[in-house]
Amino acid sequence: MLDQAGRSLALSLPLLLISLSFMSTLELPRLSRRDLPQVLFSVKENTEPGHVVGSIYDKISLPLDRRLQFFLPKNPFFTFDADGSLVVTGHLDRDDNPSLCKEPVYPEICEWSNFLIDNTGSYISLRVNIEDINDNAPRWPTPSVTITIPENSAPNFTTELSPAHDPDYGENGIKEYKLITPSAFEDTFQLRISPYQSANLKRYQTRDQQRRQKSAVPIGSPNLVLMKPLDREELPWINLTLLAIDGSPPFHTGSLDIYVRVGDENDNSPYFTFQRYVAQVPEIAPVGSIIQLHPISSNRQADDNGGTVSLVDHVHAVDRDEGANGRIYYSFARSTPLETQKSFAIDSQTGQLRVASPLSYDDGPTSWNFQVVATDNGRPPRSSLTDVSIQLKDTNNHAPSITIQSSASHQAPHSQTDSSEESTTLQVMENVKLERKLLATLTVTDRDTAAGGGEFGCSLRSEDSEHFLLVLKGQLPQVMIYDLFVSGVFDREKGPVRHVEVHCEDKGTPRLSSSHLIRILIDDENDNSPSFEFPFYRLTTKEGQPKGSIVGQVRATDPDAGENSRLVYDIQWPKGTRGMDKVLNIDRDGNLTAKVTLDREAAPYGYNLTVSSDLVALLLVF
Repeated sequence: MLDQAGRSLALSLPLLLISLSFMSTLELPRLSRRDLPQVLFSVKENTEPGHVVGSIYDKISLPLDRRLQFFLPKNPFFTFDADGSLVVTGHLDRDDNPSLCKEPVYPEICEWSNFLIDNTGSYISLRVNIEDINDNAPRWPTPSVTITIPENSAPNFTTELSPAHDPDYGENGIKEYKLITPSAFEDTFQLRISPYQSANLKRYQTRDQQRRQKSAVPIGSPNLVLMKPLDREELPWINLTLLAIDGSPPFHTGSLDIYVRVGDENDNSPYFTFQRYVAQVPEIAPVGSIIQLHPISSNRQADDNGGTVSLVDHVHAVDRDEGANGRIYYSFARSTPLETQKSFAIDSQTGQLRVASPLSYDDGPTSWNFQVVATDNGRPPRSSLTDVSIQLKDTNNHAPSITIQSSASHQAPHSQTDSSEESTTLQVMENVKLERKLLATLTVTDRDTAAGGGEFGCSLRSEDSEHFLLVLKGQLPQVMIYDLFVSGVFDREKGPVRHVEVHCEDKGTPRLSSSHLIRILIDDENDNSPSFEFPFYRLTTKEGQPKGSIVGQVRATDPDAGENSRLVYDIQWPKGTRGMDKVLNIDRDGNLTAKVTLDREAAPYGYNLTVSSDLVALLLVF
């Protein structure tokens, strides 16, 4: 059996069945996630649905002497056809569809990942690299921006400019900024690019991902640098143009008009008391809750008193100016992604950061790195930046999820099933001796990764516990695979349905559990004969009863079910009885009806006859 590590196995979704021949060499001992065999395809974004990406037969040797059945979870993007080819089924938009790129290396690399699983529990990692194409032009949210630069500002006075946005990435993204200035101001302004700050986060990457990521480093954020002082009285306004150019054919260019207002002097900028703030936020943090921050100095040392710096509930900056020029308000830097600003909010007056929308460790993202700007209220305003890093902590907020795949021989007919996420209906034959017969395979997953959250165990609850056995077949991080066996002989007449409940509970805090009910239908065998209510019937009727009248009724029962219990009645007249004397009929309900008008003188001693479904003697007298 082949093990793999997986985080979110959506095994409750409908599965697409493909049949593959597979090398016996893939039957490896337990592997870590990094060692798991992988099948890698590549396809360009915006590829039309129906396009064949490639065949799995080109990726894996498939001898004909062994056949396995694999399952690919249903998804909106890809499917496998009957020939084992990967086919595009949905719109592949690398830029605007975050559900397509689920790997943590996005947006540097867009990889859609999933897995193939066979009915023995073996897994193969499936990865599809969505290659970016240059289908977007750089652009700014607004066509122009107005900035204010104080007169007499010293050389190297820097103003942060809003970076252009290009949904494309790597070579297709923004590769160059150019500043267009009037000829009289060519030596007054300079464009300087500040590289983006990336968090020093450790995360697993394949070699191919590392190779592709090296060519996908964003250019950075543009800054307008003043090279010599300005004189507001000489020229109060200067018009500039900033161009953003992407890096591959067909080349696209976006432009931003910059209106520079030369203002009076505000000679001190705010500065943050700490260079950086970090925080860990539990995923269950309620919307509106204040984020506790750990401040870090430039030298990462303790505070001035030599003690450990305690947590604070806000970022803090100071300004040596007085009045309006020293009044500070806080905001996100212009380079802060919109999604980050949807997840968190900052109080412009206090610098407090709050949770603005529900967070999910399972659906991501799990980390945010951005900058906060402290801007004074002077004319013109001055500002400074501090870095903020927030990590999301997983909590135990998911109960184990149970998915059952029944053995083909024990699948119940559709007309008799009421299967759902909480229950499954199977069947076994009565009067068949079963010795540890595989009934179903259970895949149990837990999306949590917090301490104890991804660890769990399962057990059976049943009044017929001697007939059922749950055996652990394989175990991966956050995944357990069980086989459910059935033994013994079942008698449907003693009970047509047996119930087994699978109960799984994790080891997190608080402990969460889930259950799945399995209904076992006992398939009927025709192992019982019909029997009448009485061994002998004596029926009395009046003579002269007209033709077609009911003169009596017999009843038989059969404990079997369905067609096996459907009864047919028949009258057996004594040997030698003339046709004219066979004066009675019997219908399927056991009703005896007269074929002619009954005459006592024609049969003064009545009629002796035998009725079958099961033979019973009957005497009809007048």
